[in-house]
Amino acid sequence: MFDFGQNMAGLVEIRLPKLMEDRLVIRYAETLDKDGNFYTENLRTARCTDTFVYGEKQVGMLVMPHFTFHGFRYICVEGAGTETEASDFTACAMHTDMQPTGTFTSDNTLVNQLQSNIQWGQRGNFLDVPTDCPQRNERMGWTGDAQAFSRTATYNADVENFFRQWMVALRDDQADNGGIGSTVPTYTTSTDVEFADGTTWAAAVCMVPWQLYTQYGDTQIIRENFDTMKAWLDGMDSFDFEANGKTYTGLSGKTTGLADWLSIDGNTTSDIVNNAIYIYMMEVTAIMADEIGETEYAQTLRDRHDLAKQEWNEVYVDSETGMTQNADGEIIDSQTSYATPLNFNCF
Repeated sequence: MFDFGQNMAGLVEIRLPKLMEDRLVIRYAETLDKDGNFYTENLRTARCTDTFVYGEKQVGMLVMPHFTFHGFRYICVEGAGTETEASDFTACAMHTDMQPTGTFTSDNTLVNQLQSNIQWGQRGNFLDVPTDCPQRNERMGWTGDAQAFSRTATYNADVENFFRQWMVALRDDQADNGGIGSTVPTYTTSTDVEFADGTTWAAAVCMVPWQLYTQYGDTQIIRENFDTMKAWLDGMDSFDFEANGKTYTGLSGKTTGLADWLSIDGNTTSDIVNNAIYIYMMEVTAIMADEIGETEYAQTLRDRHDLAKQEWNEVYVDSETGMTQNADGEIIDSQTSYATPLNFNCF
């Protein structure tokens, strides 16, 4: 087993050693268990294994796999002879070419390590598409992860063209009804053509252009994606929200997707979070529409936004206590139910 001292995404260049068996097997892992053993449980069904079959003539050759990558810090080498040395293996980090733009240091070593982890995490997950993780069986361009991290990414590196390229794939993947899926490129065997539920992931269609525009000041990202943003927002608007026997036309009924599912109390409903994000997407897209001269649609979004914000407070705020409540009128009073609307200007 060999430790490269840094978790990364990439590959290992190998100087092929003499074999004790009929093949060389390299397994990859991010961490060790509490007893110091090679640990791969967190990889789930991902094999994370490279196998090399070669003869004596190939011993000493430098080789590296293609058409794959791994997330790792450790490798376990099987089948190699006793003369194998650490110098036979070189870890090669792989990521999209990004020019560093910001640095941060402090007199606190833990804070500095946190910043280093953030930067390495960005490198490891910015390999052609913004992924959620480079190691396990989930190396996909999750839209939720992209929208949540897009602003942070701009402080570490120049990612304008990286995200512009990813938005091309997002536009191509948008359904005819305006829906945006959870991953871009889309990976699914489903033939379901219903409008994708939720904003926590799909709102990347508006959030990523918004963050790039506010950080770089270039309206090109707005022009390239305006029709896509409009199609999604119009689709969201076409589904009314039902609560307590009343129909709310400003809020969206497509708001029961992923939200705060790992909360301690498990009390925050998906729709309170998703509708808050929907309200904010109308707010910022109205600003972007104005910037490219789409003033009529900007006003349409502001009218929708004002109605949705009014309805959000009617549905989700208890008039007597001021506490948050769910659509059935039951008190929520959780951190997420307050932090989310505060962040997205809903109160």
